[in-house]
Amino acid sequence: MIRCGRKPLERLAWEVASNLESKLTRFAESRYECPSKLRGWTMFALARQTALTFAVFQLCLLSDVGLISAQVDPKALIGMWEGSAQGVRGSDDRFLVIRSIKPKDDSSWVAQGNYGTNKDKLPRNTFDVSLENGELVLKFVTGAKNPVRLVLKGDNRLEGTIELAQSARSGTTRLVNAPFKLEKVESKPAN
Repeated sequence: MIRCGRKPLERLAWEVASNLESKLTRFAESRYECPSKLRGWTMFALARQTALTFAVFQLCLLSDVGLISAQVDPKALIGMWEGSAQGVRGSDDRFLVIRSIKPKDDSSWVAQGNYGTNKDKLPRNTFDVSLENGELVLKFVTGAKNPVRLVLKGDNRLEGTIELAQSARSGTTRLVNAPFKLEKVESKPAN
């Protein structure tokens, strides 16, 4: 496993790609002015540089999951969150408290806490936490049976959707994903 962060790998890949571009430009400008032996050597160097660039990009992609999983701590979700869900009946205000997180496997966890619309009377809830495409995702179902999917953005924001059933004029019901946002207000939840 590579011990360096993601940014140094991206910087290295960028430098290799820039170096390759300058060599290609120089080769294109001098292809008719240099002897064939030198032209062959330049082509060899360009091929080697291309292979190196490809290897660095592969390294970035392959190590991406390992680097991110080492950097994302699901315990960052522990705390009290406040926010709103748009398009819901009643109050838009939403409150979430994550009290504990326990691992299920390498990339998923189970969180225990509370969720609801009344800050003083939050029913207990269980939350599924997983690592999806390098992002920490929190999933749960509300008391009204509405599925919620939130993604941790930075250290103190959860953004995502709540799935709502909406009645159409024709009498049919359709599912709509309404925006849902929460901000962390306390790092340690009150007991």
